[in-house]
Amino acid sequence: MRAEHVKDTLRTLAQEELGHKASLEGMKANSATLRWQTKKLLKAPIQDYRIGDHLVVNPLGPDSTFQDILIFASRKEQRSYQLYRDLAEKAEEPARSILEAMSKDELRHKNLVERWYEEVVYQDSSSHLHASILVQLGSGRSPGRRVERCQGLRPMR
Repeated sequence: MRAEHVKDTLRTLAQEELGHKASLEGMKANSATLRWQTKKLLKAPIQDYRIGDHLVVNPLGPDSTFQDILIFASRKEQRSYQLYRDLAEKAEEPARSILEAMSKDELRHKNLVERWYEEVVYQDSSSHLHASILVQLGSGRSPGRRVERCQGLRPMR
């Protein structure tokens, strides 16, 4: 991960998780805060857009791209969401509400990562794809394999 913007993204994700940890510690120390935060998280509407669910996850390394990191992070947040959701199904109150709230917060993190993916990676890929098609069509050649390379998205196999 040599690119500075990639490192900045990782720092932002780490800060999100540290903020999550601080919130949990604060809730643990104050039961009124715990109840208030839990109600707030449970009321917040959240939807899983599933943008990263069908993309191939590559192991991260020094040469990982921004796209690799976002796909990896999306999948990690999805797994955390599922863990808390599954635990909530087996728990009794008040633990059930807390775990449901935590699962929603993980889904919120996943949406944040996937929004970055859509705004940066997908839009950039779409722009390159569109430009390539225009160039190819303008020259009278078929877009063919060049379009596939320009798109840059890796669907799950």
